Amino acid sequence: MTDTFKIILFSISFLFTWSEAMAQDLQEKMFEFKSVEDTSYVKAELFLLEQNQFCIIRYTKKANKVTGGTYKLANDSLYLTFVPKLVTLGVHGRFRFYLRERRLDLPIVGFQVAMSNPEQLKGKLYQETLPFAIRTIDRSEEQDRITSLLDSPEWKVLEGRKIKDVKKESKDENQRAK
Repeated sequence: MTDTFKIILFSISFLFTWSEAMAQDLQEKMFEFKSVEDTSYVKAELFLLEQNQFCIIRYTKKANKVTGGTYKLANDSLYLTFVPKLVTLGVHGRFRFYLRERRLDLPIVGFQVAMSNPEQLKGKLYQETLPFAIRTIDRSEEQDRITSLLDSPEWKVLEGRKIKDVKKESKDENQRAK
């Protein structure tokens, strides 16, 4: 084996090991996408979960829009591949909640992850790399939010459960709680 070939094999091995370690480090993390105008207002949250799954929740005044899929880490980039589904949990009037799902095809989205600062996800905007999302500072809150997400009706529907089954289950739980 030539020295050049050995160096190439070592480099590939190192990159694979680094990528695998970084992927492990990103599991069960939550990142916040904040408004450019008002940095105290969170516009969306990205949850990186186990088994390379992710979920994004976008907040609006009357509804939460939820989508997800799988993520992959390659070199210094995080790629999100979406399932073609958008789940909406919203409210009509006062306290009349609704749960809907619709088909939505989204392209693969990529972010840059710096080894030196894995607390930020960066993206290209106007030929400049800018931080798009910042990891949640409070780690115990982060774990509580992930647990809450995994128990939510939106996540259950996103995972493939039927809306009517999720609503019935929620109604039964509310009756048992009384």
